[in-house]
Amino acid sequence: MNKAERIAARAEANPFLGIRELAREFNTCPAQVRRVLRRNGLYEERKVQKKPLVQVLVPKYKNVVCTEALITDIHIPFHDEEALGIALGFLRDLKPDRINLGEILDFHQVSVHAKTPEGRDFEEEIALGRSFLWQVRSDHPHAQIDLEGGNHNGDRWAKWLAASVLKDVDNLDIEELLYLDDLGINYVSAFDELATTGRPTRYGELFHLHGHEANVAWRSVNVARNMWIKLRYNCIFGHFHKSQEYINTDIKGRQTGAWSVGCLCDLHPRFMPVNDWNHGFAVVYYHDDGTFQVQNLKIVDGMVL
Repeated sequence: MNKAERIAARAEANPFLGIRELAREFNTCPAQVRRVLRRNGLYEERKVQKKPLVQVLVPKYKNVVCTEALITDIHIPFHDEEALGIALGFLRDLKPDRINLGEILDFHQVSVHAKTPEGRDFEEEIALGRSFLWQVRSDHPHAQIDLEGGNHNGDRWAKWLAASVLKDVDNLDIEELLYLDDLGINYVSAFDELATTGRPTRYGELFHLHGHEANVAWRSVNVARNMWIKLRYNCIFGHFHKSQEYINTDIKGRQTGAWSVGCLCDLHPRFMPVNDWNHGFAVVYYHDDGTFQVQNLKIVDGMVL
């Protein structure tokens, strides 16, 4: 059997051998191998037979023990009705085990900022907030619902109340104003948790902040990265009104990340009509070993992406 016959036999026996591999094996040039394969009717056949690069594997999936939804920075009465309605519709279908609500009210009338003409009066804002919380509880009668204190719902109201003549009047804290006990809604605050336990709220391996606690610059380009640099561990937060994530792998191969969740308020308010905000919310799937999966969802043109 001459060399050409041996090349043809070898190529027919192993159709995944490349032209250059055959050329090296038989100490000839690739052009000569192609001519041999063409004469034996093997060349065109080899062009359509491809050697798989890798073995196809089935992804691993962990058991989900809890589903959490996070919607934040609604800023009633300056909420975006369409974005908020889409988020609530998504949650109704999702049926999460736990819902984290952040910054549902704006408390515009008790802020230190200049008041805008379209600002609602304080009584109306509280009434709208109660209606929203009742709606969420009605849609999710069995879910754990947490109202997270932020720089508006927590700090702004608390600071105003502490400096007013009403500071000693009962039933003026957030829990009483919004009927949280009646609705079975928990009020949580990262500042309170840090003061009492030394760390903010954590579910599994994921810490929860509103976002203002770490003193990250509000106009930062990459707030997720800046938050991770401050904390050096997994954290999800709102406050910055934009969807971002930052993942870090350390020298030991451990991966941690930070997730900034989008807002559900008006994207073009009078005090900052031009900005880089986006509508969005997040869903977190927790596994029994404490690990988790974050879906940092965006709302664009009525679609959840």
